[in-house]
Amino acid sequence: MQQVRGSVNEDQDVTVGVDTHKDVHVAAVVLDQTGRVLGTRSFPTTMRGYAQLATWAESYGTVAKVGLEGSGSYGAGLLRFLTDYGLTVVEVDRPDRSTRRRIGKTDTIDAESAARAVISGRASGTPKTRDAQVEMIRALRVARRGAMKAPIEAGGQVEALIVSAPEPLRQLVRQLAGKKRIRACAALRPGIVSANDGHQGRAAQPRPALARPPGRDRRPRQPPGRPRLHRGGDREGNRALWRITLVRMRCHQPTKDYVTRRTAEGKTKTEIMRCLKRYIARDAYRLLTNSG
Repeated sequence: MQQVRGSVNEDQDVTVGVDTHKDVHVAAVVLDQTGRVLGTRSFPTTMRGYAQLATWAESYGTVAKVGLEGSGSYGAGLLRFLTDYGLTVVEVDRPDRSTRRRIGKTDTIDAESAARAVISGRASGTPKTRDAQVEMIRALRVARRGAMKAPIEAGGQVEALIVSAPEPLRQLVRQLAGKKRIRACAALRPGIVSANDGHQGRAAQPRPALARPPGRDRRPRQPPGRPRLHRGGDREGNRALWRITLVRMRCHQPTKDYVTRRTAEGKTKTEIMRCLKRYIARDAYRLLTNSG
């Protein structure tokens, strides 16, 4: 994406605005004196792309400042490059919702807004650097917070399991806390599994067929309209269906052939995955309830 809206004059001062993303940054060059947009262009988020952005911006004149949105995340690499390059970088906040409703929302508009915010003085903050000791401390704090949250989350999961556990097991561990409870739970061993009546009992029994390679030669039938699996119910079960479908689409040749055929018929990926999940759910149900 490249647009040129004005002439190039090396003696004029310009301000650059950048809307940052994961893979591509969108930049806009605005003339300081008149606020006219001289050009917009996108660049890859690589060192070569950063160098191209700086060279391209300087081709319009002397770069006074660069307004950068998201300097602490997607724009961190560009911030380091521009700082080492010798350009002044200003932190720009996201445009408020009223502004976006009034002028629209595109990457180009966001880049232009970043440049205009710097020119008007609305944006004047110094970006946070992510290098040297500051970045080292930040990385350690992130790891520490994760390590501190993990035991708390695990303890909450154990507590939830104890609440719904059979009474003899609850009496064994409910009065314990901390490491004593963890050691007591770790010392537990599975007993004899007794099957109850109904589908729950049959589902609790081992089903070696469920461990067979994914996929069968049969194809799921496309139902009329756009029905979908119930979004309520067991979230873990729905997640398992989604994962199985994804794996089959990547690794199972019959499923890959089915996806190719349905795509050629005009079906979207979402619609194809919906059909596959429905078939997988029926197949799993038959395996779970088949005593043979």
